[in-house]
Amino acid sequence: VAAGEPLRHVAGLVAAGRKHTGHEGGDADHVDACAKALNAATRAAATAFDGSAGSADARTAAVHTLRAVVVRSLGDDARGADSPALNSLLGSEYPSTLEKARSSAFVELQTFADESSGAPRGARGAALELLGEVAGGDGSSAWPGWRPPGEDEEEDAVHTDTGLPGGNNGGAITAPHGSSSAARLLAMRTAAAVAILAAGVEISESAVADADAAGACFRALLDATPDDRMAAASPTLSQVLVLWEKSARWAAPSSAAPRPMHAQWHALIHRGLAAGAADAALDAIAAAAIDEDVHAVSEEEEEDDEEDDDDDGWGEWGDEGKSEAKTAQAEKRSRSVTGAVVSETEARSLVVAAKTAGPVAAAKVALALPYPSLRPDALAALGNVSGTVLDDDLIDLILRAEVIPSLLSAPALYASVCAAVQRGAEAATVKTPYAVASLAAARCHAAAGTLAMSAAGLHPALVTNDAGVAVLERYLRAHGKRNWDDGGIGGGGSEAARANRRAVRGKCADGLKALLADLR
Repeated sequence: VAAGEPLRHVAGLVAAGRKHTGHEGGDADHVDACAKALNAATRAAATAFDGSAGSADARTAAVHTLRAVVVRSLGDDARGADSPALNSLLGSEYPSTLEKARSSAFVELQTFADESSGAPRGARGAALELLGEVAGGDGSSAWPGWRPPGEDEEEDAVHTDTGLPGGNNGGAITAPHGSSSAARLLAMRTAAAVAILAAGVEISESAVADADAAGACFRALLDATPDDRMAAASPTLSQVLVLWEKSARWAAPSSAAPRPMHAQWHALIHRGLAAGAADAALDAIAAAAIDEDVHAVSEEEEEDDEEDDDDDGWGEWGDEGKSEAKTAQAEKRSRSVTGAVVSETEARSLVVAAKTAGPVAAAKVALALPYPSLRPDALAALGNVSGTVLDDDLIDLILRAEVIPSLLSAPALYASVCAAVQRGAEAATVKTPYAVASLAAARCHAAAGTLAMSAAGLHPALVTNDAGVAVLERYLRAHGKRNWDDGGIGGGGSEAARANRRAVRGKCADGLKALLADLR
C-alpha cells in the first residue's frame, strides 16, 4: 500500500476480484479488498518498527499508511450512512458494505494490536491509537456514530474474572469467552498504558467492565507502586484515569459532582502527597481539573475584534456594548461541563495531607481544586510565613483561582503577589493583565489602576486616582484585543499557565465591563 493512496489500492483489489470471480462485486469483494489493504498496511508497520530493520522515516510512513487505510478509506466525510470516497469508487454496490467493512477492519486491527500477535510494540501502539480514534462514538470518533461490535451488549454481560494482582506479566490482558470488542479494546489500551509500571497486575476485560471493577483494578495498581516510584508513576496512573473517562461510558464525567472516578483521583493524589511527591500530585490534579474551555476565544469573536481594531487597541469611552456581549459569551463558556475531580470532603483531606510538605504545597492544592471554601485558610497560612517564595506555578494558580482581590486584606502577601506578576516570563502579556483584570472585575478599581500604572512604568509623580482610571481603561482595552502570535496560546508551562493564556482576553473584557458600568 503506497502511503496516502489506500483508496486506489482498494479500488484495484475490487476490480481484480470482479475479474477473478466473474460477478459484479458487492459486499464480499469490498470487505475482502479492505481486509487485504489493512493486512498490507499492518505488515508494513511491523517491518518498519522492527528494531533491526526500520528507520524513523519508514516508521512514520508506515503509521501514515495505516492511518490512511483505517481513517480515510473507511471514513465518512459527509457524516452520513455512506462514505463518499468509496461510494465514488464502487458506485451503487457500496452503500450496504460500510458497516461490514468497518467491523472487519476493527477486528483485524485489534488482533494485530494484541500482544499475542508478536508485532513490535511501536506498531501495536500505533494500532491501539487508531482503535481508540475509531471507537470514540459521536463527536470524538474518526467513524462518527460507529460502535465496536458487541458494545451495545456490553452492559448486560456477566463477568467473573476479577483481574486483580497475581500475575507477573505487568500489562497482560485476558479475554473471557464472548467478550465485546469495546471491552477488549479498553483492556488492551489500559494494559499498554500501565506496561511501563511493571506492576504485576493483570488487566482483564472484566477488570474494566464497570466502575467498581475498574476501581479495584486501580487500587491494585496503586498498591503495587512503592513510594519511591510515585513521582515517576503518577503521570502514567493519571493517564489511565483519563483514558477511562474518555473511553468508557461508566467513567465519563458529567455535570454531576463529583465525577464517577473521584475516589480513584483522590487515592492517587493523596498517595502522591503522602509519598513526598507533591509536584506529581499537583500534576495529577491539573490533568483532571483544568477546564480548557474557560474564556476560549471563538473565531467569530476574533472577527469581531478585527473589525473593531481601528482604534489601535485603546478605544473610546462608551463603546462597552460589544464588551458586555462578549463577556456574556465568556461567562457561558466558563461553565464547566465536567464533574469535580474529587468531592469537597476529599478535597479537604488532600489539603491537610499537603500541609506536611509546607504552606506553599497546601496553598497550591487548595487553589487547584474547585472549592473556594478551602482557600482562605491556606492563603492565610501562606501569608503568615515570612520570606515565602512565590514560584511561577503558585502565581499561575492564584491568577487562575482569581483570589487576588481577597488578598487586599493581607497587605504583605498582596504586595508579594503584585511584585511576582510583574517579573519573569509572560509578565507583560499574561500575568499582570490577568491580575489587573481580576481586580477590576471585582470592582477594586483603585488597586487595579495602581497595578496598571506600575506595569506601564509611570513616574511616581503622575500616579493619581484620575490618571489611574484613564490608564486602567486603556490598559484593559489594549490587552482585551491583543492578538497572540501563532502557537502563543498553547505554549508550555503548567495547565494553569496555559489556561490563563486562553482566558486573559476574556478576563480583560470582564474587568472593562465592570469599570465602564461603574463610571456610568
